[in-house]
Amino acid sequence: MLITLSVRDFAAKLASSEPAPGGGSAAAVTGLLGISLLEMVISLTRGRAAYAAYDQFLAAKQEELANLHSKMEVLVDEDAAAFRQVMVALALPKASEAERETRSAALQKALLTAAQVPLDIARVSVQALTIARDLLGKVNKQVISDLAVGAINCHSAVLNALINTAVNLPALKDQGAVNTMQTAVLDLKAAANSLLKVIQDDVYGSDTFAIMKEQG
Repeated sequence: MLITLSVRDFAAKLASSEPAPGGGSAAAVTGLLGISLLEMVISLTRGRAAYAAYDQFLAAKQEELANLHSKMEVLVDEDAAAFRQVMVALALPKASEAERETRSAALQKALLTAAQVPLDIARVSVQALTIARDLLGKVNKQVISDLAVGAINCHSAVLNALINTAVNLPALKDQGAVNTMQTAVLDLKAAANSLLKVIQDDVYGSDTFAIMKEQG
């Protein structure tokens, strides 16, 4: 399983000539790192007297993030598995009409999954971004940069995942599924962009991070 590999070994697999893992699994790992940073932010906040009033809230968010963490771990391998099924379908024989029909059906099924899994990665990442926004003003100021980095990672995971959905849509014959996924891509992208802007506007509002603001 990819999720059990060391960082070095996972990176080596990405760098190899193997078709999977690829961009989708990389997106999931990026999201997982973002989620993990948000978990760390809460861990380094709870138990501090200055934030005692938020402890119940933080405990709930910590549990939500733990669930997202588990989901994203699964998605790292699901994306690679989905792409492998596409490759299996492409390798099916196509000499006769019956073989071509079987191959086409298998390929459409595999492509649908290959487009859906990255959408799931994006959805989990947007959920994490929502939590990051909700944590603003309620966590240890010493780790606010980690919150920002976690949010940026989750935002990147959304965009990276959506690219992997988009690349599969032109080959899908089910126009209803394509339309649904196109709407989801647009909605998730808009949500991620909006959430990150709120987070960055808040974090970059302090003198410490003023240099990170857009200039001009």
